[in-house]
Order: sequence, then structure tokens, then C-alpha cells
Amino acid sequence: MTKKSNSMIKLMTTVLFAIVLFFSMSMPVFAAGDPVVAPDEDNPAEAAITKKLEMPVNTITPEVTFTFTIDKVDVDEDDSEEALATMPDLGPTKTLSFKGEAGTESGGVKTVIQETADLFSGVEWPHAGVYTYHIKENQTSTLANSFEHQISYSKAEYDLVVYVVAKDPPNENELYVYAVSAMRSKNDDSTDGNDEKVDPTPGGGDKYDYSQMIFTNTYLHNNGGTDPNNDDVLAISKTVDGQGGNQSKPFDFSVTVTEPAVGSQAGPYKAYIMEGNNNITTSANGGTGYVESASAPGNYISFTSGDAVTGIKLTHGQKLVFVDLPVGTSFAVTETGTPDYTPKCKLTLNGADMGTTNAVMGNSLSVPASTDTTLYIGEGDSDDNSAAFLNTYKGITPTGLGVDNLPFIVMIIIAAAALTGYVVYKTRRNATRSM
Repeated sequence: MTKKSNSMIKLMTTVLFAIVLFFSMSMPVFAAGDPVVAPDEDNPAEAAITKKLEMPVNTITPEVTFTFTIDKVDVDEDDSEEALATMPDLGPTKTLSFKGEAGTESGGVKTVIQETADLFSGVEWPHAGVYTYHIKENQTSTLANSFEHQISYSKAEYDLVVYVVAKDPPNENELYVYAVSAMRSKNDDSTDGNDEKVDPTPGGGDKYDYSQMIFTNTYLHNNGGTDPNNDDVLAISKTVDGQGGNQSKPFDFSVTVTEPAVGSQAGPYKAYIMEGNNNITTSANGGTGYVESASAPGNYISFTSGDAVTGIKLTHGQKLVFVDLPVGTSFAVTETGTPDYTPKCKLTLNGADMGTTNAVMGNSLSVPASTDTTLYIGEGDSDDNSAAFLNTYKGITPTGLGVDNLPFIVMIIIAAAALTGYVVYKTRRNATRSM
């Protein structure tokens, strides 16, 4: 290798070393890696907390407030009491509130999202340095868990690293957040988050719609109870119509209910066959889910999520009522075809008229009619969530004489009488002549 080549290599090495030295002196050391760097000193880096509240479709978003704790970890890797005392508070708690938001719906799940303001807004940093905080959600809210309201809380945890530097030219009295880095130490289910890097920028930065420092909670609403007369949340009813329709005839049904896509209540669920205000559930009409019960309100039909209960029998004026289905539970019903009866079903879901499904006479009828459709119950009682089956008998065709034929019959009688009179007349006349 020539001396000229050696000189060129040394020069390039020197320049590269100088560049590295320059940047290492002018920028903080990013111990956490993959930080979000501020565009410039007049637009400092920001961070926010995002809360996702997931619930079954048709659920009204509850009025609830969640809180988050932001703990000081260290400054410049110093976690002594004296060092922590110099760190500004980013809380120590933050709150996010919900009430009635529409959210978005997909796959049976409704999602509502809230985001805090910039966690650094109004914060006065005492000096340049690297500040580390730990963020987690408190496992309580303003809405207590109960049969009616069931909330599961996020167990996610994040480490937030804040890089504070002086503006140019360096001035300790003019500091700003140069960069910020967030790492997930625990997932929503408390499993190891493996310090996954996330972008905590409010509004999601360039790639997302909201900060990726996300805590996801689920909410489940039960608007029923135990009393089939007062707590009914879904009714499947039977009406028989048409001249000659047998209102004592039992019609066979198969019913399936499936737990909501999110939430913690998977059943089993209870249903009763009611006639007026009376529970008439027996082994004869309760189908494969019949359960003998000595306690009030008596016998019932037990439903396991996703399993069809067959052989349920309903006659005119009877209905199958569910009392403990959470909002967002889906259901499917098939009525077995009966000769000479034409079935149809009027659906009401979440208080909305969903129209009528029909089948030809003698055929079975299923709702939903297509496997591509899912029926989710909503808020309210069985007036708001119902499947009303109507079977119309084909009618009775009389086999005797009808009044429509009476004129023709009268004419025939007259003609027959005239013919008879003529024959009698001729017979008598002939007899007279022969005497």
C-alpha cells in the first residue's frame, strides 16, 4: 500500500472521528434507544397517555373516570432521594374521562379512545439531563364493579425517558424537551412487555392517530337480573294466526346465544318460558337445556355460550325470555317448519325495527337468515330486543255448497221441476186418451 493511500485512510478516519465526536458532544446519549426527537427547540418533543375503552357493540359508553400514577424513577441514573426531589412531577396522577361517546365498531366490539394533553405542558425542568418516569393505571375508577357494570383494568406499565437540553446557544435558563422515549415493560394482561419501544407523541405523530402509550380496559353492561317478569332483556315470542290455526299446537325452536366479543361474563345464561306472568318451563317444553329448580323463580333453561338448545316448544301467546344476557350478546333462532303454516319473524334490536324475515309455507325459518349476519342485543328490556315469530295457517276450504253457486242450483231445480211437471202432464193426458 502506498504512502498516499495510507495518508488518505488516516485523513478519512480523522474526519469520521471528528464527526462522531461532534454529535456525541452536541446531543444527549440515548440510553433507551429509538427516541422521538423534537423538530426544533421551538417545538419540543411531547408525550401523552392513551386510554382505549372496549365494550360490546350496542353498549352505551358509561360515565367513568380512570386515573394513572406517574412515579419518578431517576435523573441521570441517580435514584437517590435528593435526586428524585429535583425531578418535576408529571402528575403524580393523570385522569381520563368518558361519557356517552359513539366510538367505532368492528367485529362485535365498540372502541372509544381518549388521550391526555402533553404530559410536559407547563413543566419547569430544573436542569438539563435525562429524566425517567414510570407510568401505570390505578385499578379503580369512579364506576365500581357490580353485576350491572363490569370493568377490567389494564395492567400495562411504561417507562418514559425524557431528554432535556439547553437551547442554542446553551443557557440553563432556557431548556426544552429534546427527545422522549417510551418503553412498555408490561402488557395489558401483566405479561412481560419486553421493553417494546412505542411512540408516545400526542396525536400519534407521523404514523398513528394517537399516542401509542396505550392502556386498554374492557367494560360490560348487564341490564337484566333474575326476575323473568321484570328483568327480561331478550324475548322470543310465538303467535299463531289464520282461520283454522291451532293455538294449542306447540312449535319447535332451536336457540343459541353467544357471549359478547369482549367482557368477562360467559354464562351459563338463564331463560324461562312464560305465559303471561307465569313461568311454565317444564321438561316437556324446556328442550335440551331444561333445569329443575326448587327455588324461585323455579324451573329454567340453561344456555352455554355458543351451544344450541334444541327442542324448545312454544305455543300461541308464549315466549322465551332471557334475564341475564349482557349487552352485546349475539343470538340465533331456528323455528322448525310445520306443514300448512307460513312463518315470519319481526326483529327488534337495541330499540330499532330490523324488519321482517319470511319463509315459504311448511319451511323452517332462521334468524339471522345468513351466516354473514350477527344479531347483537342492545340496551333496554325485551321490548327493545325481541324476535316475534308469527305462523299463519293456510286457512280452511269448505267442501259443502257455497252461496256463490246458489243461482245455478236454483235454475237447475226449476228446470228439473218443469221437466217433472211436463212428464206428469203428458202421462196423465195419455192416460185420459186411452180411456
